[in-house]
Amino acid sequence: MGFEGKTLNLPEEEAPIIFSEDDAVVYQSIFGKDGVANVGSRFKATVLSNNKVRIGDGVLNVAGHIGRTVYGDYNDMTIENGVNGQKRNDLIVARYSTPGARGIDALKLEVKKGTPGTSAADPAVVQGDIYSGSRLREFPLWRVKIEGLSIVKVEQMFGVIPTVPDLERRINELNNKLNWGNWTTLSTKIGLTTKYRTCGLLTEVQINGHISRVSFGANTGYSLGTLPANARATAANRIQTTDSRLYIDIGNSGDISIKSWQNASEVGSTIFCLTTFANK
Repeated sequence: MGFEGKTLNLPEEEAPIIFSEDDAVVYQSIFGKDGVANVGSRFKATVLSNNKVRIGDGVLNVAGHIGRTVYGDYNDMTIENGVNGQKRNDLIVARYSTPGARGIDALKLEVKKGTPGTSAADPAVVQGDIYSGSRLREFPLWRVKIEGLSIVKVEQMFGVIPTVPDLERRINELNNKLNWGNWTTLSTKIGLTTKYRTCGLLTEVQINGHISRVSFGANTGYSLGTLPANARATAANRIQTTDSRLYIDIGNSGDISIKSWQNASEVGSTIFCLTTFANK
């Protein structure tokens, strides 16, 4: 079939070109994994009896295919009777199935019954790769632990997909916990005020007030770009801190990178390349 444009307006007489698998690929590329969205009750599980678990509202993703129970609604899941003196694990799963591309799909909540015994184990879950052609994928939501005739515990098995504000908040929290050292001036001889500070293997570089955060280990670096051909030096050069923890490396091919943990003997003397690069 080859490449196809998808979000296009077509003449009215032409057949539709957007199918569920097209939307699913987009959602999966955004979410990156199966999960429950951080909205509503997130499919909260409530034990109503030894034969019934109520699953509340929420939104979930299974291989990019979206399922929803609307706000205030719920699904009552039937749990088969337990056996005296034995244990069993049942799983409440979201089950996506398809006959193939452009076929009639199904996505629903189901109970997978485990095998009773002296100890409990989860029933097998099918997690086929839908994108590569598998036709069945099950996403476990809750583990229902049964001992004898009673449900003794319901355990969450899914991860919650964070929203963008969630991620921003977590990043800010982590940044506030970092134990940064003081700013140290790297160079003021090249027409730029260049400073750096470190926190373990994390380094923050400030050039004329603009901050770039990079993380690297010994003898590794972070690329800053490449000089234009008419501004390159004939030999590699380095601008380095006095304690040898950080330096800017200008290679023969004009590539510029920030690196760390080298000997002071490697400090270069030519700095016009970086000045030219900055002016560009």
